[in-house]
Amino acid sequence: MSFRAWVRSLYGEGKKYVNQQEMAEAWNMGQSTLAHYVRGSRTPDLERCIRISEAEDISPAEIAEMVRRDARE
Repeated sequence: MSFRAWVRSLYGEGKKYVNQQEMAEAWNMGQSTLAHYVRGSRTPDLERCIRISEAEDISPAEIAEMVRRDARE
């Protein structure tokens, strides 16, 4: 799964987060930054990958691999 697809799968009705704002707060970043990730106009750097991995309890390597998949698409 790509990073963008994974992020989209986490928010919305009946999902872990209600919306991007709630997710951004949990990930300790601005909603606009998260929106850039969803659109693909930006990708998280290593520090953000680590922060996201801590919030979601998955390894930074998994996050980085998903980001790499986005770059190939």
